[in-house]
Amino acid sequence: MGSLETDDTDKPNTDFLYCNGAITEVLKYGSCKLQQSKHDTLILVIPGNPGVVGFYTTFMQTLYRAFSCRFSVWCVSHAGHCEPPDHMDMTEDASLAEELDVFGINGQIEHKLTFLRKHVPRETRLVLIGHSIGCYIILEMMKRDPELKVLKAVMLFPTIERMAQTPQGRVVTPVICQLRYVAYFPFPAVAAAGAAQTQPGHSGAERNPISGPSRDQTHRGAAERRLCS
Repeated sequence: MGSLETDDTDKPNTDFLYCNGAITEVLKYGSCKLQQSKHDTLILVIPGNPGVVGFYTTFMQTLYRAFSCRFSVWCVSHAGHCEPPDHMDMTEDASLAEELDVFGINGQIEHKLTFLRKHVPRETRLVLIGHSIGCYIILEMMKRDPELKVLKAVMLFPTIERMAQTPQGRVVTPVICQLRYVAYFPFPAVAAAGAAQTQPGHSGAERNPISGPSRDQTHRGAAERRLCS
């Protein structure tokens, strides 16, 4: 593996950006931007569901330190699986997000490929680490873009087939099929709060017992459920 220009600290940086029209959070240890002219090596973590990057902070920090801070370690959230900052919305272009079905499993695969095309130089060597459904996403990424310079693909607790036939999947799938497009709805916060309180399953929202979930928290929860359908 080649070397990287690294930061002086092993504290992570967090970026929020739009990818395929949907809010995306990227947690980064090491270089915040890879050099176009260098053949860098990037360790990229593809999360499970929910695809919240903060869950992997300790894991990423351990990896970064294990390689003496020589290689950047990034984790890209799934589309919509984050709380956007105040100046950003859940979707930049709702019509594009709906057209690409970015919150569905196929859309999430394309979301990761788009992220690589736009933010990682093509010559960068990749070590892909998938967790749960992230393993399936990695397999599809390599299938759809065989020219990716993947040095190694690591599968952690892989979920790669028959997801709807697991005990939890048999219960949840009929429900989430009915919620297919709720993540794209620009409905008011009051309606969103009511919808979230009636949806079964974990939404990923940290609910305020007084005010209820925000619209962005509700949309994030809908995006998490959409990934399973």
